[in-house]
Parts: sequence; C-alpha cells; structure tokens
Amino acid sequence: NPSSMLRFMTEEDLADPEEYILAYHTKGNPALEKEIFDYVTAFARKALGEPCDTEERLFKYRYIQYEWIRVASEALRRNIGYCNGLVFWMFNDCWPAALGWALVDYYLYPKAGYYAFRRLAGEVGVSVRPENGKMVAYVSSDKQLEGEFFLCARIIDKQGRVIAAEERVGDLVGYGAVGVALGIMPGDGETVVVDVKTRYGTDRSFWREGGLPLSKTDAFRVRREWDSFDRESGEPLHYITVEACGYIHCLELLGDYIFEDNYMILTEGEIVTVKGKPIGDGGRVTVNAFTIAPVSN
Repeated sequence: NPSSMLRFMTEEDLADPEEYILAYHTKGNPALEKEIFDYVTAFARKALGEPCDTEERLFKYRYIQYEWIRVASEALRRNIGYCNGLVFWMFNDCWPAALGWALVDYYLYPKAGYYAFRRLAGEVGVSVRPENGKMVAYVSSDKQLEGEFFLCARIIDKQGRVIAAEERVGDLVGYGAVGVALGIMPGDGETVVVDVKTRYGTDRSFWREGGLPLSKTDAFRVRREWDSFDRESGEPLHYITVEACGYIHCLELLGDYIFEDNYMILTEGEIVTVKGKPIGDGGRVTVNAFTIAPVSN
C-alpha cells in the first residue's frame, strides 16, 4: 500500500529509477541466487508489461503478488486429492518491507496477495485452462458440498468486448474438483472470463495466453460512496459502488480499509458495491482501474 511505504520512504524514493530504497526494504534469503526484489520486479515486467510511469510500476509490483498467489492456489484446488493442503509462507512482515511475499504488511494493512488468498480460501472456487485443444473450467471445493453450480464463460476480445458466451449447469462433487469442457475457444489476444454461482457463494477467474499487458483506464465511475455501521457489532463500515464503463481487468481499491474484495475483474456495464472495514480513521478511498492493452495483429 503506498500509504504504508510513505511511512518509511519518500515520494522521491518511490520515483527513483534506480529503486535503491525499494530494494533495501525487500530483503530475502541470502542463499538465493537472486534477491526477492529481483524476482518480483522481473516477474512484474515480464508478465504485466513495462510500466509507463511510477504509479503504474508500483501497481504492477502489487498486482504481480495477486497473480502469483492466484495461479498457484487455483492449481492446488484443481488437484485436490493429489494435494490436500498447503502451508503458506508468510502472513505478515516483521519490519517495514516494500515488496515480498507477506500477505499483510508491517502496519497490518492487507496487500494484494491477501485478497487473492482470501478469495481462494472460499468454499467454492473456479479456474479455467486449455487442455487437449479445449478450454476446461474447473469448479472446486475443499469441503463436502452438494448441489448445483451455474457456470458462465465469456470471451473478451482485444477491445474489451464480449464476443462469445456459454452457460453450463453441473453438480458439485463435494471434496474435489469437477472439470467442464467448454465449447468456446479464445483467439489470439483474447481472454476467457469464467464465473460460478452456487448456494455457497460465487467466484470468478480468467485465462489468457502469454503475458497480461495492463494499462490504466478511466472507463469507470464511482456511483456512490457512504459510511454506515454494522448492525450487530456497531463497528463503522465504508461502502463504495463502482460501475465499469468498459472491460476492467483489475479494479484496485486503496485506502485505510480491509475490503471484502479487491483486485476484481469487471465487464462493461457491471456494477459492484464493496464493503470496507476501516483501519484507524479510514478516510478517502482511491480507485484505480487497469485493462488489457490492445494487442495488434
């Protein structure tokens, strides 16, 4: 979170092209061939594209952690039975660290990876990948659940438009994962977004060939933002409603809150309301949106 880093760094440190202080505050295992900082920054640039400015660079350093955990956790959930558990290292930072693998920073603010892990610890998860010339969506759970699931898969083209969709109904397999072969297949530069709905909850994921070149977009609007209180505990809560005016691959909410969801995919016209629990006084929420940069043939 930028507000956390500005407690032990300056704006000049964040903008420094040499990234000296960023690297200094990302210490790792000296036995590694490279520092953790080198891995994180290299992964971010290779997977998400070269940033155009400081703001985008720091976003990509945050978001690569979300993707890192998402990809690994979805693979684990698809393979329940072969892998029946995990030990995650690590939950929180023991000093003011800039980048790294902790889910919660030194000041107890959740990082991007926290939201990926929270999503993938839900009762029902979905993922999608190509297998034997077809796209296969997996619906998984690590609990003994029963009932139907409703699956929706959409193909998003290079301009962020939905060009194909498919809906399927199936049965949960309890403890495990069930694969559903889809009849739609993305072309070059296109993205598959899948949703699953059950009586236990919902989930959304995506698949795309190759890299994920993200760039900032203003194709959204904040429709409403307000404060409230929890009816049972009386604790203060903050709500924000955002509408996507185009395809948003990542909606990022920054602020002194623990949000119930973050780093979300939204399709054009979709409206989402997110609840946040204030950390301290709460305050202003910053909304960032990123889309997949158009790729020419």
